[in-house]
Amino acid sequence: MVILNILTLHADTLVIKGVVIDSTSQIGIADVNVFVRGTSVGTITDKSGKFNIILNEINTNSELVFSHIAYSLRVVPTSYFQKENRILLQKRNIPFGEIEVQGKRKPFNYDQEITNIISVIPSKTFDSKGYVDVADILVADQSTIIDETINGVKTVSIRGANREEVTVLYDGVRLNSGYDNIFDISLIDPSSLQQIDVIKGSNVTAFSSIGSSAAINFVPKLEQDYLVKFYQRIGTYNSGDWGLNIYKNIFGLKIYAGMKESAMEQRYIGDNSFTESVIQGTANKILNLGYDFGRIKNDRKMHALQAFYMKSEREYDNKRDLEDLSKSLEVQNLKYIGDFSKYGKVNLNLSSQELNESHLLNLHGTNIGNKIDDKMIQLNAEYIIKFKDINFFTAYKMENSSLDYVDSVEYRYGRSEQPYYKFKRRKDGYSAAINFKNEDTSYPVNLDNVQLSVFYERVKDHRPLSFYSEKFDKNSDLEWHENSYMFSSSFIGGDENLFFKSHFNYSINFRIPTMYQQITAMLYPVSENSENGLMTEYKVNQEGGASIFINSEKSKGLSQVELSCVLFHSSYKNKFRMIHLGGTPLTFMDNYKDARIFGAETHASVWLKESCFFHLSYIKYIIHDKAAFPFKPDSKLTTSILLDLKWIDIDLIYYKESQRAGWIIDHFDYNGEMKLQEIILPKYSNIDVHIKQSFNIWRLKCILSASGRNLINKSQVLKGIAIRDRRFYLTFGLEF
Repeated sequence: MVILNILTLHADTLVIKGVVIDSTSQIGIADVNVFVRGTSVGTITDKSGKFNIILNEINTNSELVFSHIAYSLRVVPTSYFQKENRILLQKRNIPFGEIEVQGKRKPFNYDQEITNIISVIPSKTFDSKGYVDVADILVADQSTIIDETINGVKTVSIRGANREEVTVLYDGVRLNSGYDNIFDISLIDPSSLQQIDVIKGSNVTAFSSIGSSAAINFVPKLEQDYLVKFYQRIGTYNSGDWGLNIYKNIFGLKIYAGMKESAMEQRYIGDNSFTESVIQGTANKILNLGYDFGRIKNDRKMHALQAFYMKSEREYDNKRDLEDLSKSLEVQNLKYIGDFSKYGKVNLNLSSQELNESHLLNLHGTNIGNKIDDKMIQLNAEYIIKFKDINFFTAYKMENSSLDYVDSVEYRYGRSEQPYYKFKRRKDGYSAAINFKNEDTSYPVNLDNVQLSVFYERVKDHRPLSFYSEKFDKNSDLEWHENSYMFSSSFIGGDENLFFKSHFNYSINFRIPTMYQQITAMLYPVSENSENGLMTEYKVNQEGGASIFINSEKSKGLSQVELSCVLFHSSYKNKFRMIHLGGTPLTFMDNYKDARIFGAETHASVWLKESCFFHLSYIKYIIHDKAAFPFKPDSKLTTSILLDLKWIDIDLIYYKESQRAGWIIDHFDYNGEMKLQEIILPKYSNIDVHIKQSFNIWRLKCILSASGRNLINKSQVLKGIAIRDRRFYLTFGLEF
């Protein structure tokens, strides 16, 4: 906290110092625009919400304007700071479906992400509504494409990149499988989440996500305004789920616990038989703990310990096709966050996780299956120190992983095979970044941030124990050494009525294949390039964008308008390509060839004063070789209207995707050559509607919700099972 708010430098010069704080959470607000009314003199708040502004004699008796896209505008006279240095801003009373910010977002802090666009989806948007899993929520994000298989596996790709290029995080812990570097997001329970952060762009540096096209961080709930919450949902396909959440603060120890169970039964189209149906079920548990201690700084204690345990299980049983899929994920995490004032900040994170998967499929009388036991221990250490105009970041990450994989084939005539693989891998990564922050920002246009980042990774693969061990002697104990470089910059400008922020990123990144991908590429070479194993994939990415914010406080109906456009270009060398063998759970990997993708993302958002929010976004990708980016649409249109009325909330969401094209392996001929089959997924559009009402009875808060999903009913049918078809849900909840 600043003790002396106004300092006189000279007889005609004044310095005003202060901090801008959220009136509800009492947390400092970053990126608030501070202007002298009617002039171009201004600045912007830092990560803690602090600011200082120099005024000449002409402006010493003027008014300061505080403007932020998510908060109501506030104007105060300079004389206010003679006795007070805190400016409280009130959040706009509107339902933010998605807020796109460039920089930081509370309560989760991404210190190194100075320019990457972060789409924040708060729990208010999806809590107690008809969202079965997080994939149903992410489908409305402009850059996100959801892929769904008949057995309920859901994966995500962003900005045209392949799904293995997206880093999936849970409270900062990486969840991507050591098997194929993909994560099934249907394992994440939305009811346990505080928010979903989508960090877009290949300049992602948080949590060692370098080389990814984006990172998705699922932030779990901790502090709540209730003691107990229970909800029950019923819906289409005889579906039902219930959840119970508990929160309590005991002498400063914050405790959040939650559990959820769900089930559904879906029949084949045109088949009324109850014996040939698809049954799916999930079970989720979470325990989240937090304790703050130490001296108070900026209304928060300077040290914190956090820990969580999460377990998620999913079962799939196809009685007609005799397919069974079972998944279980367990994650434990311990985190320490320490603020040592002028000596910097320290973040330490230790986690362990285990993914067990069993998959069995009957194909023409032959049982084909696999079992996966994927274990990983992760250690992340970050150190951040800040000087007047320079911030320095350094980090170390370690991953120790082991993967046990068993293939099984049982033929009709009795013969069986069970080849196995045992992998071990150690990763050590070192990253550093230096950030130059312009604290003396003046308007209308000025440089805001410049950052240089470097990342080095060493990967050591131990000789695999395998049914085919004799084939891998020459590749035992492989080592990989790779470097990544990034440059980021941002510019800001404007006045209290119009503000803009632009950014430019340039990066050189890499991706190393997983051990399983490396081995299967040698055993089953898709092309001549992969006969001796996979090579590192390299990517060069350029990205530039700008956002314009228009304040209309004088307008009777219009509050604020945001216009944004991002252009990016990614070029790949030795691009990875994953191809499925049709009708089986088997996948093959190769280095396809060099490839490029160009994309443009635009969106417009309008806030009305009568609790109404309108959002329109459109993306367009230019892909020169569709085989390098299989099953990716060329364009996507998303529109949403959110109404937050006094007695009811109404969400209307429309999205439209263009046609997708991709290839699968149809069969291998007698010479062992791969024969591909092109698959076309037609263009797709649909509408979702969510209506939610809440009211209080004594100390109980009652919640009623009705949801209609995919109302246009343009369903996709896979082997007689409809996905993305019309569905209805009713939800009832109680909070005490």
